[in-house]
Amino acid sequence: MRRRLFLAGGLALLSLPAWANEVKMLEVDCPERAFEETRRNLAAMQKPERLDDNQFITQSRAWLGGPDIKRQGPHWRDANGVPLRIYGNGSKGVVLHIHGGGWICGNAESDHKLCQTLADRAGVTVASVDYRLAPEFPYPVPIQDCLTAAGWLIGNSHKEFGSERLAILGLSAGSHLAAMTLLGLGSQALRFQAAAFYYGVFDLGLTPAARMAKDQDHPDLSPSSLLRMVSWFTPGLRREQRQVAAISPLYAPIPELPDTLMLVGGSDVLLDDSLQLARRWAERNTVQLAVYPGAPHGFNGYEIAGVEDSLDRVVDFFGSRL
Repeated sequence: MRRRLFLAGGLALLSLPAWANEVKMLEVDCPERAFEETRRNLAAMQKPERLDDNQFITQSRAWLGGPDIKRQGPHWRDANGVPLRIYGNGSKGVVLHIHGGGWICGNAESDHKLCQTLADRAGVTVASVDYRLAPEFPYPVPIQDCLTAAGWLIGNSHKEFGSERLAILGLSAGSHLAAMTLLGLGSQALRFQAAAFYYGVFDLGLTPAARMAKDQDHPDLSPSSLLRMVSWFTPGLRREQRQVAAISPLYAPIPELPDTLMLVGGSDVLLDDSLQLARRWAERNTVQLAVYPGAPHGFNGYEIAGVEDSLDRVVDFFGSRL
């Protein structure tokens, strides 16, 4: 584990003012050294050559999926022009799922296993948003797609799925889009009873910790790769132009929001994003934070101790609020 970064985050939370008592630090079931071999394997897979833009995007979409999937059949709904992939048919509530992939790759079926498992275990229906991807569709299109899907779900969840109880789940860039969706909904954000964000990017100008980090320390998601993806999502914008409320949740005014669970790895280049957003949102809202020691970005995608703990927490968090 990158102990210095993890301890810095813990000390930052310990020094929070009185209003931040709502940030509940969760004790996680994850051995400190659980992800060491995973990080070594990721480092060994790093390629010294720098991919050009087309190679980078093509390789990313080959890994996580891209826009070329079939969107037909009984498992799909049209949410005012935005496709939703439906998992399960539980009536306890509906979870709006927003996939990750740096805004440039992934699709509504990329997290198939997670969505299906969540639907089965929590007794909910999961509606996964197939938002359009950058660089073909940069900011603000992916945010608008997610807002459209959320608005459709607010108006149609009871008719379509038998429940008006809603939650939202995001992963990585999907957590950014989920946070922006809640902020963009205004007072209707409280139509959602719960939110959960896995390892989100909430400062698109990059936090100081992310800007100072070295690529070799983050083979899971390097700072240079993160910056490239942010640049494709927000073409032509400088760092300070991305550090505004319309783009980065960390800089937005804090409204009343649903109870929120944030999960992040202690060795993730985006660790500070979750620490800082938890601190900000706790000014007016209930926030729980789970930091998995030594875990890299995307840690819940590995068959490692601690991964099941994170899914258990999401299932329990949604289950107690839907």
